[in-house]
Amino acid sequence: MQNNSQLKFWKWAVVLLAVLNICLLGSIWLKQNGQAPNEMHHPPNGEKAADFLIEQLKFSSQQLVEFEKLKEAHHHAVDSLREEGKEIHHLFFDNLKVKRQDTSKVNGLAKSIANNQTQIELVTFNHFKKVRSLCDEKQKVKFDEIIQEVLKRMARPPVPSKQRD
Repeated sequence: MQNNSQLKFWKWAVVLLAVLNICLLGSIWLKQNGQAPNEMHHPPNGEKAADFLIEQLKFSSQQLVEFEKLKEAHHHAVDSLREEGKEIHHLFFDNLKVKRQDTSKVNGLAKSIANNQTQIELVTFNHFKKVRSLCDEKQKVKFDEIIQEVLKRMARPPVPSKQRD
């Protein structure tokens, strides 16, 4: 009789461990694919930021036309600055290959990187300043309430730790 109850116990233990393993593997798989539960509800890299802004501000058709023009100009300017930034980063890190780094050159490139990022921030600031000027008084109040959420939605997602090195 005791052997039968021990066998029953071990069967349940094996089933329980199998279920726990499946749950663990599923959790690991979701995190590796960038789909952790909190990230599933947050749009990636600016996706939906413009839609969120349009929906929240309830733009008229004329405002929407103007907004689309501003958005395209902003994307063009930022893309151009990001390409320039990539080139500067490339030149900056090429200095690692040289036996004797020119400190003034490295410092100058670091300042160029900082200046490039400053330009991106200013372009974005001025873009939203123009977007806000499209708004009527009621929309401006709503704009002021939601701008931080819009900026979060535009932000680049964090790089997973395994890809940083």
